[in-house]
Amino acid sequence: MYYRLNNFTGRLIGSTHIQPYYPIGVKPLDKSEPPKVVYHDASLKPVTHTSPRYSSTSTSNMYAALKKKQELFQRNDGLPIHVKGGPVDKVLFGITMALCVIGTAYSLQTLYVLSYPKKA
Repeated sequence: MYYRLNNFTGRLIGSTHIQPYYPIGVKPLDKSEPPKVVYHDASLKPVTHTSPRYSSTSTSNMYAALKKKQELFQRNDGLPIHVKGGPVDKVLFGITMALCVIGTAYSLQTLYVLSYPKKA
């Protein structure tokens, strides 16, 4: 089965169209002439391709902001990762810890109540 990328969902889906994986010609290979091997030398240069989709200024601004955040979180300053974001991260971490403690307390209370049922 052949697959194609669905642009809406970003997933691979089965295709009903018959399409080859690679654009290989129908002509069979000539067995008398071996394939030409290209060795890497200084004359070969990598192909560069700039897509107009990624050359907009909003993408470059987003990329710069992402690089700035990466530098912040990869800095070796001895802080744990959950507090490197500043005071907002400290508040969110505190709320998360409080909810964990409350959830554990309610779980223990439920286990206690279920262990000692009321006598009728």
